[in-house]
Amino acid sequence: RAIEIYDYARRDDGTVPMNYPTRGLQESVTYSMCQVMMYADYVRYHDNLTWLKARIPGMRQTLDGIARFENAEGLLVDLPGWSFSDWVREWKLGIAPDGAGTVPNAFNNLYWVMTLNGAAAVERALGEPERALIWERKAKRTMAAVERQFWDERRGLFADTVRHDKFSEHAQCLAILSGALPRERCKRLFETMLAADDLARCTVYFSYYLFETYFAFGRGDLFLQRLDLWRNYVSRDFKTPLEAPDGGKNGQKEARSDCHAWGSHPIVFMQRGLAGIDSAAPFYRKVRVAPAPGSLRHLEARSPHPRGFVAVELEFESGRASGRVTLPDGVDGTFVWGDEEIPLHSGENPIQTARTVDVLVIGGTSEGVAAAAAASKRGASTLLVTPYAYLGEDLVGTLELQISKSNGHPPLVQRLATDEQGMAEYDYWPDRTTPHPRAVFRNDRWERFSEPSPPKTPSDCVYYESDLNCRCVLR
Repeated sequence: RAIEIYDYARRDDGTVPMNYPTRGLQESVTYSMCQVMMYADYVRYHDNLTWLKARIPGMRQTLDGIARFENAEGLLVDLPGWSFSDWVREWKLGIAPDGAGTVPNAFNNLYWVMTLNGAAAVERALGEPERALIWERKAKRTMAAVERQFWDERRGLFADTVRHDKFSEHAQCLAILSGALPRERCKRLFETMLAADDLARCTVYFSYYLFETYFAFGRGDLFLQRLDLWRNYVSRDFKTPLEAPDGGKNGQKEARSDCHAWGSHPIVFMQRGLAGIDSAAPFYRKVRVAPAPGSLRHLEARSPHPRGFVAVELEFESGRASGRVTLPDGVDGTFVWGDEEIPLHSGENPIQTARTVDVLVIGGTSEGVAAAAAASKRGASTLLVTPYAYLGEDLVGTLELQISKSNGHPPLVQRLATDEQGMAEYDYWPDRTTPHPRAVFRNDRWERFSEPSPPKTPSDCVYYESDLNCRCVLR
């Protein structure tokens, strides 16, 4: 509905007003770019192609109108109206450094690159690859100029200005989300952004893009930390989100309005980020569920889909995810957890992922147990896997009544069998204490047969006529 209203409000030059209907005049090129990016969102999460195709001429007109303000390098300059960026306290009128005037800045142009690449994705989804190439070529040209003018090699960050005297989270987020940089470079840029402590920080509105960047790298923990602003709203008994942090709007002491819809975006990321429910194909034809729960150990979410709802109920423990994912009829997708992918189909899908560990030991032999114990003692997360219901398969069930050093067994087996202290490291509690009458053993009553002195060999034992369950505790 918002796309349709702004489409009706579009002016002859392609720009859309910041509010409509209205008697006044409030225009913004950055706002017009934001409106174009709604089309890319629509392609991802909705499926009414007939309705969308009727809107596309307006999208193209807006892009052509904005392109009139490109300079010879392809950088936007001297934009009309209010180039609002975010209510950062140090930014006058919420405009990023050098965002108004004849000198280009990073914010407006990285936003432009992201807008162009989003428009190209819309054109391709609608079967217009030639038109997509037009926007992609423009995006590449602008991004090349952004690299020349704003990339700061010394800091490994994009500067806000051509003087490289100001830096922000905003520029780094836009560069990462623009679709113009390789994945590995985005990862390095993200890590550098997190380490820098002098960047202008995103406030209420632009935290949307910050959170999108966090979840691009699976960092739900960072998202939960940055929700302190919204937690503060609750502590102050606000029922709706504020437009800006206190003191962040034109230096005012209060943040009017106290009911501003753009501050509600954390709800989106609780579903799309923490629960990881997202589109994996144009028009939501496929679903991708890649949760990034941070410190959460349990979550339930239900997210709308053109054919119904995608629902998840998940538990997280010891690096594993378990639970279920339910998809609408006629929809399939993929569940992603680390490097593991599980196909999803319509209806309910049980989820049980493998555990993520530092060291995986295959086989429960004495050597395997020794290797797992050594890795664990060194602080590694360790998992030992065996097909048997017990450990020590090279010692247990071998039909050897006595084991000696000459039998060629590994050191751990020999130690357990022959060392005075070996078997004493384990305590055994039989579930019955009455031995078979024919049993011959050194103690009359064996509630714990590692006392009073350790057995010398595994042949020192108590014999029972029926099954006997013992439990072993490693001390």
